[in-house]
Formats: sequence, C-alpha cells, structure tokens
Amino acid sequence: MLAPACGTVACHSSTTKVQGYAFDTLDGARAALRELVRAGAPEQSRLLDVITSRQMPPDAPLADQDVALIEQWIAGGAEGL
Repeated sequence: MLAPACGTVACHSSTTKVQGYAFDTLDGARAALRELVRAGAPEQSRLLDVITSRQMPPDAPLADQDVALIEQWIAGGAEGL
C-alpha cells in the first residue's frame, strides 16, 4: 500500500530517496520502516504521524482504511520488520 503512493520516481524511490527513504523495493521499504516505525507503539511512530496528518503522500493521501490498517500493524508489533 505504501509502494504505489510513496515509491514513485519523484519521491521515495531507489533513485531519489527523498529524506533518505525508498519504498519501491522490499529491502528499501523495510530499511525505511525500521526507522519510521516503533513496533507496538503507533503513537511513537513517525510513519503514522506523517500519514495521519496528511503530510504524506502529499498529492494523494492514503484512504482512512489504509491508515487504520497501518496503525493496527504497528500496534500489533509491525510483523515483517
């Protein structure tokens, strides 16, 4: 769900890495998420801050159900990181 919205060439791709993050590959996304997510603590996770405040993605905010799913994933321990 983050790759289509965030992993574009103009933003967080392997070639651009805005803020040093790339979401267009699995390795890049995992590396970024390890910095942006505090497993089990959505309220302390930068990722959730930027997507709930609608700062990111700037042109097409994530749907509410996608934000809720990410929050649940973080609260549940962010499996896969």
